[in-house]
Parts: sequence; structure tokens; C-alpha cells
Amino acid sequence: MLEIRELDRLLSLFLEVMDDPSKKELLLYLLCYVQIARREGSGTVELDELLSCAYRNFRTSRSFWKDVLVELNLFKIWDLYGNVYKGKDIYKLSESGVYLMTLEGSYAQDISSFGHRVLKYWNIVNRLDGRRSLGETIKACVFAFNEELYQEAALYAELQKERVPQEASFFSLIEELCRASLTKKKEDIHGHLLKSYKLARELGDVYYEVNIRKLREDIQKGIKRLQKNQDPGKIKIEFVWKRNKRSFLSYLWEKITRWYRNWRRREPLRATKPYVSIMKDYVQGVF
Repeated sequence: MLEIRELDRLLSLFLEVMDDPSKKELLLYLLCYVQIARREGSGTVELDELLSCAYRNFRTSRSFWKDVLVELNLFKIWDLYGNVYKGKDIYKLSESGVYLMTLEGSYAQDISSFGHRVLKYWNIVNRLDGRRSLGETIKACVFAFNEELYQEAALYAELQKERVPQEASFFSLIEELCRASLTKKKEDIHGHLLKSYKLARELGDVYYEVNIRKLREDIQKGIKRLQKNQDPGKIKIEFVWKRNKRSFLSYLWEKITRWYRNWRRREPLRATKPYVSIMKDYVQGVF
């Protein structure tokens, strides 16, 4: 079982941006903060510096910066008189005032790890084309897993399984691989890898350009290494990008089998749970 003490704000932000890639400007503000903090050698930076950095990248940043900071809900801001502004109090800030800011809570204790995590989020979002298609959702799961963002990948897969139940096998596969990567006990790792292998067998050799055949082979290698009391190693999921080199019959057969599988699994559409509801379930032990 995958356990998380709490669903932190940064993880929640990742899910929001993945659900709506147009919100990636939120990540830009965080990257700007980390860049300035590293340059200055301090977690305390000037608000105006942050806005100048964001403005160079997004023309609209100057107009809506208060909205962005309130939505981020990750910063504590104060003026020269010691007045602190957090949450919706940020709307009280003067356009001409001088303000300092830092990250809230535990994030301020390790800015390097915080920045590394945000950069991974940014790289994932920029590799997607912004469409809300199933293919892009699957790629997002794979990218997150390959970046070793196992908690994020597992939760994102859980959310998508709620939304697209007919594709549950793939999203369950991602969950099991994440659990195998997060757990420390070899017997638990072995169990998750076995479940992963069984799920991968249901998906054929190629699934929305994901190289499932290669993935099955890597899972088998991990299982055999565990049986020899060795470390299973890290699994990376690959894609089959050069589809045009496959025969037409192979391509056609994949299309037919995918359609048939979806038709067999088709269920009445269910109302999508809001993120808050599903997150609450997750924290209480969905895994």
C-alpha cells in the first residue's frame, strides 16, 4: 500500500497543471523564485525581482501576479514594517510597495529539493502538446514515472482511472510500478512487479506508442533479480516513436484489437470526481 502523510500543496499544484496545461505559468513563478534564491544565496527574495523574471517570460504576468501568488499559496510576503501577507491578504499589496518573500513551511528548509521537483514538473508539462487527449494523458503518466516522481505518477494514474475506467489496466499498471519503486521490502516489491507484469500482458505489445513488450521484459528482469536476492533496478518506460516503419497490417491489427478491447470494456459514463474529493480519498488510504 502506498502511504502519504499528507497531500502537499506542490503535489496538488502538479495535478492542477497537468489537468490544465495553460496554468503552467504557475510553475514559472516558482522557477523564477528558485533561480533568484540560488543567485542571492538566500531563501528571502524581493517580490519585484520575482515579477521581473516572470514578466520576461509571460507578457501578462504583470497584470495578474496577485492572482497567481494567491493561487500558488506557497509564499509568505512581508513589508518593511513587518506586516505579513499570505493567502488572500496578498490582494492588499501595493503596486509601488517594497516587499520581501520566502517559501512557506517545510519548503523553505530545502529550496534545492523544491527547485529540483518544480523543474521536473516544468519539463513534463513542456513535453506535452496541451491537448486533453487520452494519448497525452498516457504520455504524462509515463513522463512522471520516468522522472521518478512516483507519488505524483501514482496519484495522477488513480485520477485518470476514475475518469477513463475502460483504460484501467494501463493506469493500474503505472500505480503498481510506482508502488514497487516506493516500497523498501523485497517481498512487497516482488508482489507489485508480478501484478505489473500481469497487467502489462493485457495491453499487447504497443499501447498508445508505449513499448509494452520492452516494459514486460524489464519487469521480468526485475523479478528474476529479486529471486536471486539482488536489487531489481530502476525501470524506465520507453515509447515506439517510429510507427511509420511498421507494416500496415501490424498497424491495422493494433487498431482493431484496441477498438475491440475498448468495446468489451465500455461502461456507462460516470460523473468525474472533483480533484478535492479524490485527493481526500487518496489521503485516507485509497492505496
